[in-house]
Amino acid sequence: MLGPYWQYEIPLWLVIPMELAFRLGGQQHRLYPGLGKTARNDVILAAMLALLGLVIAFIYSFSMSWADMRKKAFITEVNAISTAFLRADLAPEPSRSELRKLLLDYARSRHVVPGTIKTRQQLQAVVDRSLEIQSKIWPATKSAVRQEGDMPDQKKALLIPVIRHAGA
Repeated sequence: MLGPYWQYEIPLWLVIPMELAFRLGGQQHRLYPGLGKTARNDVILAAMLALLGLVIAFIYSFSMSWADMRKKAFITEVNAISTAFLRADLAPEPSRSELRKLLLDYARSRHVVPGTIKTRQQLQAVVDRSLEIQSKIWPATKSAVRQEGDMPDQKKALLIPVIRHAGA
């Protein structure tokens, strides 16, 4: 803790540069009277630029994390659809073809070439088409599972979760 005479406890090797800086600063102030105002403005400008740099860094960080999340979501969806398509082979034949066709149509509806959607109506049409196909996948899966034939419970246990995850 600093006592009342703390300035006498500062080492001499630190006092000398401080005194020199003080005297040079006073001399500069006498030679250039407007220097203090300019220095103050420079400090404000530096602080504003530092704040601007911080804001730009936060925006860049946010956009990069958003792009990474979007890429991960895309990869997860592609993997789920491809797994569901492969496991659709476990369903008996009349339902297998229908289920695979629906999954393929759903995958095609989810793929949109960048730059093809120009208006909100086009976007809404793409989303509606995707939702329409998606709504048909689960009933097709239920009919495949309920269908008479040789589909043991193990195959049902492999098929149902991936269909649910793929978009139904």
